[in-house]
Amino acid sequence: MGLFDKFLHKDTKNTEDREATKPVAKPTSMPQMPALNRVQQMKGQNGRLYYQLDYFDKDASFKQMYDTTRIIVDAVPTMIAGHQIYSAKVSWYGQNDAVYLDPQYADMGRRNQFTDIKLGLDVNKFFSDPAYQDALMLQLLEKSRVERYIGEGLKDTPKQPCGDYIGHVGVSSKSNSNEYRKIFSEAVGREVHYSHEMVTKREIHKQYQEQQKQAMMARKQAEIERLQKEIDDLSK
Repeated sequence: MGLFDKFLHKDTKNTEDREATKPVAKPTSMPQMPALNRVQQMKGQNGRLYYQLDYFDKDASFKQMYDTTRIIVDAVPTMIAGHQIYSAKVSWYGQNDAVYLDPQYADMGRRNQFTDIKLGLDVNKFFSDPAYQDALMLQLLEKSRVERYIGEGLKDTPKQPCGDYIGHVGVSSKSNSNEYRKIFSEAVGREVHYSHEMVTKREIHKQYQEQQKQAMMARKQAEIERLQKEIDDLSK
């Protein structure tokens, strides 16, 4: 081995040693993605049981701006107007949406931007009947429909009292068809709409609207005063 070879060998060894002492990067653990179109049971931090379904619509139009609907249902219903009614959260997102690895940013994604609702639910069919799931997720939980009901629920005296109740899926007794369809119970809607919970929500909403109105008026008044000052300065 020549002198050049000795230096070359030494340099190679040092390089290998440096590589060995470099901190090894830990692999980033990707968040577990929910199974699509399959209901999952899970327990929340409060110990309550919930059902979650992330329903992917392969035929979704790009104009719809989302292709997946997520619903998380509290497994314990309440009796309202003689019906079992479930509290739930629903969100709408796209399969190509960014997934935030850091939990502190998770709420920024559409997956976790929830709307609170109440609905009737046949739990057995929810778990096992694809046709029932289709009607529930594509018809009853269609985004613009839910938002329309929520908007009506924030009015004191809407044409159709609903609160945050959006209806249920079933077979209409007025039709000879056995196909599932969305159904709205007027009795449930009225009771939910005038419940203490919804009266309080409407009061908070009105206060928020008034605050926004006052803030906008203050901004406009400040702008008027600024323009008036500029006019006065020019006329001096």
